Amino acid sequence: MERFGQTMEKFKIVLALWCVCLLCSFFLIACGSTGVPDETATLSPTETYLQATSDEDLVKYFDKATEIRDKGWNFGFSNPADIDSNELFRFANLSGDTELLLSWYNASEQMYYIPVSDITGILDRYLEGYVFNPGEVKYADYNPKDEVLVARALGFGRPGEFSFLVQKSAVDRDTVLVRLRSTMEGFDDFYAEVTARITETGPKFLSCRQIESIEQLQAEEEVSLLRNIAFYKSLSDDELTHKIASDLDLF
Repeated sequence: MERFGQTMEKFKIVLALWCVCLLCSFFLIACGSTGVPDETATLSPTETYLQATSDEDLVKYFDKATEIRDKGWNFGFSNPADIDSNELFRFANLSGDTELLLSWYNASEQMYYIPVSDITGILDRYLEGYVFNPGEVKYADYNPKDEVLVARALGFGRPGEFSFLVQKSAVDRDTVLVRLRSTMEGFDDFYAEVTARITETGPKFLSCRQIESIEQLQAEEEVSLLRNIAFYKSLSDDELTHKIASDLDLF
């Protein structure tokens, strides 16, 4: 009887271990046979970008989109293809590196000689699908032979303006949405909503629009929620597992 009792105790231990292993197996299957997601799990391009980019850098980059104006001098655009060549030229002036801008200046003539390739190079960094026609630029004289624009001055932005991050979110696996609040002395605060597609060379602006007030912003939170739902649906199983774990702070 004593030996039987010992055998039963061992059986109970083995049974308990088997149950634990069975539960672990179910958990592994539920997690897509990868177990608890780890840092090597696949991230969507939007999640990779948002996790790797500081709020300060987001504001600095996405605030550039608010410099693009329509023909009525209101900021915003719904499609890069609709942006006027004059605005594309001015945007490139504002967005180029200081060293590059200085290289255009001819001190003896007090003129800027701007290669069209430099303008399109800057635009390619921030936009896709735009149409730039140097011959339409009113702020400079175009020399088609040398592919150069000659100007007395470069474009200007909004002095004394400060922008702050309000919201950042993933629209889908390739698109991010960033909302900013801008303040400038003597003017009411305004809000901007910018969308961009994440590419291997960085975000490319898709649209930018002004939001008149915080009330309008709050009213559109429902739309943002629906976008987030669409984003989750666009993820693969591995991406979804990692996203849920990240949101629950399991890492």
